[in-house]
Amino acid sequence: MRYIVLTDGVERETYKGGKPYRIEGKDNIKKEIYKNGPVVFSYTLYDDMAFYEKGLITKASGNKIGTHKAVEYGWESEGWLAQSTIGEYWGESGNFKVSYDNDFGFGENVFAKSLYKEYSILLLILFITLIL
Repeated sequence: MRYIVLTDGVERETYKGGKPYRIEGKDNIKKEIYKNGPVVFSYTLYDDMAFYEKGLITKASGNKIGTHKAVEYGWESEGWLAQSTIGEYWGESGNFKVSYDNDFGFGENVFAKSLYKEYSILLLILFITLIL
């Protein structure tokens, strides 16, 4: 799979992705985010989460309506920092905070995927020519 980083609509860098791998444990998740950047996770979604506006989510209530996926990009002393795929009009401009001690599986099903830059053969030949 190929990932393209766009800046102002112009392709800047191209990455290829390796196989996804699972990360277990709070400390290992933190290490992964620190070393390689954001990770993807899934959690149980309850209907009361639709009304989240700000603050730390510690407990979910209401009816279970399925699972949801989001991007975990950091942490604070009390919990994880994440970005939802719902959009910028939900939560704190699309972001939310979840307690480490939550009751809906947040931080348990975490996956990452290694990315590496993809260089064209022309750039590779040019690079080798310059160093020889």
